[in-house]
Amino acid sequence: MAVNRQAVIIQANSPTEALFPYTRDELIGQKIEILVPEPQRPEHDRHREQFHAKPKIRRMGSGLDLHGRRGDGSE
Repeated sequence: MAVNRQAVIIQANSPTEALFPYTRDELIGQKIEILVPEPQRPEHDRHREQFHAKPKIRRMGSGLDLHGRRGDGSE
């Protein structure tokens, strides 16, 4: 998956579709927060802002305990 600086999903792949049960068409154009559980959204915003302030190549969530919100609302 790829998002732009405004946190809008611009690309999604098959593993993303399988993990979150959304189709690519449902994801592309949505804010990334659609996949972030409500309690983690403020922290996710901070991490994203810090990354954009000082970008570097790294694996998503490196050193973090990540949670995701699926299409059915489950984590």
